[in-house]
Order: sequence, then C-alpha cells, then structure tokens
Amino acid sequence: MAKSESLRTKAYVVAETGAPFILQDVFLDEMQPSEVLVEILYTGICHTDIVVQQGGMPIGGYPCVLGHEGVGMVKQVGADVANTSLRPGDTVLLSFHTCRDCRACKDGRLGSCPHMTATNFINTARRGPGAKSPISLPDGTPVHGQFFGQSSLGKHAVVAEHSVIKIDARPEDLQFLAPLSCGYLTGAGTVINVLRPQSHTRLAVLGMGAVGLAAMLAAKAVGVQEIIAVDIVDAKLRLASALGATHTLNSKGVTELSSGIRSIFHDGVDQIIDTTGVAALLQQSFNALAHEGTLALVGVPNPAATLQVNALDWLLSCKRLIGVIEGSANPRELIPKLVKLFQEGKFPVDKIGKVYPAQNLDEAIADLKSGAFRKRNLKSTSGGYGRDSVCPLLTWRGHAELVNSPTNQMATPSASIAVRAAGLLQGRVSIITGASNGLGRATALAFMNQGASVVCADLKPSQRDEQATHKLIREQGGKAIFVQTDVADEQSVQSLISQAVKEFGRLDVMMNNAGIAFEAAQPRPIWETAVDEFDAVCRVNLRGTFLGCKYAGAQMLRQPRIEGYAKAGTIINVGSVLGLLGLAGAPAYSATKGAVVALTRAAAMDFGPHHIHCNSILPGYTRTAMISSMTDGGETESHFAQCHPLKRLGEPDEIANAAVFLASDLSKGITGVNLSVDGGLHAQLRF
Repeated sequence: MAKSESLRTKAYVVAETGAPFILQDVFLDEMQPSEVLVEILYTGICHTDIVVQQGGMPIGGYPCVLGHEGVGMVKQVGADVANTSLRPGDTVLLSFHTCRDCRACKDGRLGSCPHMTATNFINTARRGPGAKSPISLPDGTPVHGQFFGQSSLGKHAVVAEHSVIKIDARPEDLQFLAPLSCGYLTGAGTVINVLRPQSHTRLAVLGMGAVGLAAMLAAKAVGVQEIIAVDIVDAKLRLASALGATHTLNSKGVTELSSGIRSIFHDGVDQIIDTTGVAALLQQSFNALAHEGTLALVGVPNPAATLQVNALDWLLSCKRLIGVIEGSANPRELIPKLVKLFQEGKFPVDKIGKVYPAQNLDEAIADLKSGAFRKRNLKSTSGGYGRDSVCPLLTWRGHAELVNSPTNQMATPSASIAVRAAGLLQGRVSIITGASNGLGRATALAFMNQGASVVCADLKPSQRDEQATHKLIREQGGKAIFVQTDVADEQSVQSLISQAVKEFGRLDVMMNNAGIAFEAAQPRPIWETAVDEFDAVCRVNLRGTFLGCKYAGAQMLRQPRIEGYAKAGTIINVGSVLGLLGLAGAPAYSATKGAVVALTRAAAMDFGPHHIHCNSILPGYTRTAMISSMTDGGETESHFAQCHPLKRLGEPDEIANAAVFLASDLSKGITGVNLSVDGGLHAQLRF
C-alpha cells in the first residue's frame, strides 16, 4: 500500500465492552517497513476473544478488532522485514506477539514473556512515539488493532513481522490449521516444551476442548503409553478415546477427581494438564498426583480462585506446580513441527473441527448450547467445562459478505461461523478436466470457493493417495461430482457433458485442463521421438481440447442464457508458454500446446457472436507433479526458477486465480486471448 492509500476491507468490530461482533467495513492504513499485509483465509475464534469482548480481560481500547489464530496468504512484505525468504503468495500462520527483549524471549521461551498482556492485549505491535493502530472505521474513528500482533477477525490484516510464520501446507489443509496459532500450540507446547513426558509417564488431561485434545494428541505423538482424558461430555470422551486416549473419565460420575484418577492408577498420575481453569478441579488435581508429580495450569482460572496445599505434603511428595502460557513456545519453531506431525498423520487435528456456514448460524449456536459434538471433520465443539473451547473457524472467501441477514452476530462464547461469499462464480456450473491433481485440483477448489458447482473429470478420482477432489469440495460445503472421463474419446466427452447437465441443469464454464507430457520425465529430440508417443500426446492435449470446446460449446449454445450474466458461457483451455516458445527435447508437447493457442483463437471467433467467450491460460514452469518429474528439488529446480524474471516457479493457485478471472464477469470484454501466467518467462529477451 502506498503511503497515500488505504485498503478497504471487512472485519468483525466490537464497539464497546459487551457489544456483539459486527461485520463491517474498515480501513487499513499503510504498512510500516517491519509489517506484513496478509489476506486471511481462516481464523480460529478462541475463548480469549470472547472473554475480551465481554470485558473479562483488558484491551487497549474500543472499538476493536480481535482474532489471534489467523492463517492466510501474504499480499505484501515490508522493506525491513527480517525474514528475507518471505514473499507475496506465501502461506502463513499468525501467532502471538512478544517483547523480544526479556530473558524468556531471548532464551526462545516466547510464551513465558512477562509482558504478554501489554504486547498482545493493551498495545498494538507498533512502537515509537505516536504509534497507532493500522485500523480505522470509514468515518475515521480509530479502531484498536494488531491484537496478538494480528487482529485476524477480518478479511485482511496488517501484521507484525514476528507474528508471521511461513508454512508449507496444501491449500485444502489450511481449514484445519488455524488453531495451531494459539489453542493447539498451547496444548501441544505444554507437552513438548514443558512437561516432556517419557513413554512410561502416566498423563491426565482435564478438558477435551481444543487445548486439551491438542495436548493429548501431542502426548500420543511423542510416545506416551498411558493417557487419561477427563471431561463431563461423554461424546467428547468418545472422541478422545478414538484419537488415542487409553482411559477416559467423566468427572461428573465420581465424588472427587482424585478418587476417579486413583481408581485407574492407584498411585496417581505423573503429570496433569488442566485446561479448564475450574478452581475445584485444580485442588483435586494436586491430590491426584503421584510422588514427584507435576500439575501444569493452562486454563485461565477465575481471578479470585485459590489453591490450598499442605506445605509439608508438598515438600515430602516432591510435587511441582507450574503455570504455562502459550506452551512456553517459540511459534517459529513449534508450529512447523506441528504442521509436519499433522502431515504425517500423528497430529490429526482435522478430526476435531467444524466450519458452520453463515446461513447455519442458528444451528451452530444451538449445537454449542446443547453440547452437541460431531466426530468427523469438525472444526468446533462446545467447551466441556465452559473454560476451554475448541477454537472454531471462520473462513473468509471472495468478498466476505454474509449470505444471510447482516444482523447476524457472534454473541455466544463459542460461536462458530463461516462467512461464505456470494462469490465471483456464484450459481455457475463448471467442468474441469484433469481435476484430480495439479492445476485442475487447485482450480476446482478455487471455483468452489467462488460459489461454482464443479464437475471433476479425470481418469480416476484421485492421484498419489490424495483425497478425491470432489469429496474434498463436498466436505467444505461445496457442490461437486466426479465423472470418469477420457478426454480423447468422443463418446466419453459427450457423456461428461450430459452428466453435468443432468446433475446441475446446465453448463456455464468448461476448462479443458487435462494434458500429458512424456518428455517431462525424459526429454528427447524430434528424431528420437516415437510416432506412437507423438500421437498419444496429440490425442490428449489437442484432440481432447477440441472435443471439450466442441461439445461444451454446443451445450452452451442450446441452453437458455441466465439473465444478469454477462456471458452465455466460458471456455478456458490450458496451453503452455511452450506453445509460444521452442524447447529442445519437447517436440510433441510444444506442438500440441502451440495448436491449443491457435485453436483458442479460432474457437473465440466462432463463439463470439453467441456471447460465449473462449480464452486460454499459458502457464510457465509451475510447481506440479509434471514439473517435479523434471527436477530434483535442488539445482535443477533452481535453474528453472532462474529462467523466470520473477526468479521462482509458479504456484498452482496462481493459475487457478487466472481461471476464476476468465470464468467470471470481470473478464466480460476478453475473448480469444492466450493469457500467459509464466512469471514473465516468454516476455524476456535472452542472449
């Protein structure tokens, strides 16, 4: 953002103590050199946000924007940001902010910073005389921001550089990862950084909310053999058992927690993590500890709560009582470890969250009040003891406009809302060939996020043990089907079109993406290229594109045009920059992609008078399985990156975003264009 500019965006604003969260326009002023502009994709709604909203914890002022569990995409990086590897387009998690000057911070125990309240609640992350929040209302009223260095309850955030953690994660996994910023980090960090249990350690975790479940999963991941999960909701205990707890205890069924735990382990347990903050449980927990046992306080107790212990017993039993904030963690070290554990299947947080779309707000509130809990693909649950709530997820898509009434508010402590946009492709029906992986998969997800129904066409539903694209779309609340298709077979393509229309009633967007490249794995000059391989590449890359244009276009011509749409239909062909440039060793691939360029222009002339637009996207070297087969991830990949003026490979989401643009009415004046999304590769003059 230039100094004279400000960014208009959406955010949930709390006007005063006890006021509801209201979604409204705000402005972000220009970034400072040490800040990062992030587009928020998902954010957790943690219990702390609700406590502040209700006035239970201090805040620097009202109105304010809260939220401290953001995950998103970097849009701009300040000139003085120390992490020089951070680039626009990077995926990042946003965590808490600390002073960076105290002994704890310098030792890497950032969660133990004594200035946590001042740096995360009272002050913005900006320093120096006259430092002010980057957020304001349209009328100029200042809004307290950079809560925990971020204020992620908005579509965009100006974030302190130390709160930004770059991660390597698949786009479809991001919906599960936002609570790694705080809730999951706190539970897992308490286990990994503070308690450091051994395999023989007997561990009890009180409260199966976000923090407690994360602690339990982390303990299981590091090899703890005996874990007691404690809660008052049987459904949550069943989930804990399914996720690895060896014992469960409903504390409502025992006279005292200590007696319940000692009925399982006569001598007590070695470690207890309390995530509830309930004073009575803390007292009983101390009595449930074995000799040399440790009680870790993680949940926030009432300010007036006290804990009474017999001093002599404390001495003779060698017990320890410790308080833990944010898992005593350095987020830049722990969060990537937790992401890796998740990717290895050892930290399955995808099983403990749920996203409620905005139109289901009443259902979400009812579930939370009733204690309803669903086992699979959840992103939120009601808090067991009322202190520790699973961090629900709010997802920002498209323009972040509520689908239902603008009076919808988050007014309950654990409200879980997904703000689903009336996106750029709302109501449109699309077909994407080659949708099982790579560019097709990324585009299918992007189309879903913008409101389109998606027909995923490919030879098989998934590749390389990934979840099928159409199933992933359905789990995220979208509409999708899979149709097995050989794009080179005429009857197969005709059947694809008819099944799409049968399922969704019409066809608005056809993306001919499927392609093959034998030369990717083994480049060979034209005189060594087998004729049958050349023919096979032509059948898929050229004939397949022709058939897609032919039969999709015919359907668009005969169906009624929807009032209000600028187009009668859109066809997008995926070519390649190699359709414009020559590359030694790739005669078949280059020839077919050059033909796609010409075919696109010719089809645009035929379809133009009927308001059907036909364009192509020409990717450069983009990070897909096809490119991976050409590189070893080391010097070869670096060489490909250096060929581009942007000095990096392209990303699948960049192609997907171009496809969204061409499919939407934003491109209503464009047809017959071959759009290069190649990092400037073919624009340069090289010697």
